[in-house]
Amino acid sequence: MPIIYLLIPEALDPWNVSREGDCPLLTEPLPSCTRAAAGDTNNSPSTTNRNPGGGTSHKRWIPGRRSGQPARSLERIIFEYPALDRGEQMSPQIEGSGYHYVALDFTGHGLSSHKPLWTKYDFIDFVIDAYKALMALGGEKVTVLGHSLGGLVGTLLASTYPEIIENVILLDTYGFYPQIPHIFIKHFKYSVLNYVYTDVTQAKKTYTPDDALQRLLKANKALTAESGKILLQRGTKEIPDGLTFTHDPRISLMSMPPLTLEYCCHMMKTIQANVLAIIASNGLMAKKGKMFDPEDGKVLLRGWQENIKCFQLANVNGNHFVHLNNAENVSGIISSFLQKKPHYHSKL
Repeated sequence: MPIIYLLIPEALDPWNVSREGDCPLLTEPLPSCTRAAAGDTNNSPSTTNRNPGGGTSHKRWIPGRRSGQPARSLERIIFEYPALDRGEQMSPQIEGSGYHYVALDFTGHGLSSHKPLWTKYDFIDFVIDAYKALMALGGEKVTVLGHSLGGLVGTLLASTYPEIIENVILLDTYGFYPQIPHIFIKHFKYSVLNYVYTDVTQAKKTYTPDDALQRLLKANKALTAESGKILLQRGTKEIPDGLTFTHDPRISLMSMPPLTLEYCCHMMKTIQANVLAIIASNGLMAKKGKMFDPEDGKVLLRGWQENIKCFQLANVNGNHFVHLNNAENVSGIISSFLQKKPHYHSKL
C-alpha cells in the first residue's frame, strides 16, 4: 500500500483551491478542472474527489483553516494513499509550513478506478498517476512525501524530472528497493502464474466492519486498530450485504522494477531536491526480508549523503506504519525540514 502526498502553493494552483471544491483530477483537461473549481461553492476545509466516472481520486485540504477563512499564501505538497486521513491529522502539527495538501489514491487503490480486466498493473502506473497530477497542478515545483513504495515513486519522479520536485520526504524507506535476484525471479514467476489463473471477474467477498478490520490487521501486523479504521474509511465501501474492499486484488500481483544497487545510486546523481529520510527503528529497513536487505540500505544511505547537497536522516521509534500509528513521532521532524531548520544529523 504505497502512499504519496503533494504540497502545492496556492498561487500556482490551477483550481484556486482557496475554494477547496471537488475537481475530477486526471479525468478532464486542465481547463475543465479550472471551471469546475470556479463554479464550486463548497468552502469546507477538506474535500474528497470520489471520481465515480473513473481515473485517479484525490483529497485536498489546507491545514489549520476553518470554513469561511480567507486563504493564506501557500506552498505545495503531495501525499499518497493510504495515509490520506491520517495525513490530514498530521498536517496541523507541521507548524508554520504554510502548505496546501493533495493526497492521491493510486489507480486500483482507495476511491480510484481499476484498470480494465484485460490489462495488468505495473509499477510505472503509479509514477504516471503522480506525474499527471503534477501536470494538472501546473507543472511547478512541489514537495513529495511518500511512504514505503510511495517513496520509490517520489524518488523516480525526482530523478527523472528534477526540475519539478523541490523536496522529497521518505517515510520508512531509503527511496529505492534494489532487487535481490533470486527473490525477484521467484516473485516474477508468481506474478505471471497468478495473472494467468486468477479469476478477476469473481465477486468480491463481503465483511462486517469488525471482520474487515481484522482482515486488514492480520495482513498488516504493524498497524494499530485505530490506524486500521482510518485506512478502512477509503479502503472499503458499503454494499447491501456489508462492506467490501475497494482495492483491485490484481495490484498484489505486480512485480517491482528490476533495479540494481548500481542503477539506484546512479539515479540519485540526477536528483536536485532536498531529501529527508525518516527511518523507523522496527520498520521495513531494519531487518532483511523479501523486499529489502539492510546491507543495501547502508549503500543507499552513503549514496544519498554523497550525492544530495541537502540530505537529512532521522531515526525514530516505531514500526513501518509509524506515520499512522504515531504521527507525532514524525510531524515535528517534517516541520523542521520544511522550514530548513534541521535538528538531527545524518548517520549510519
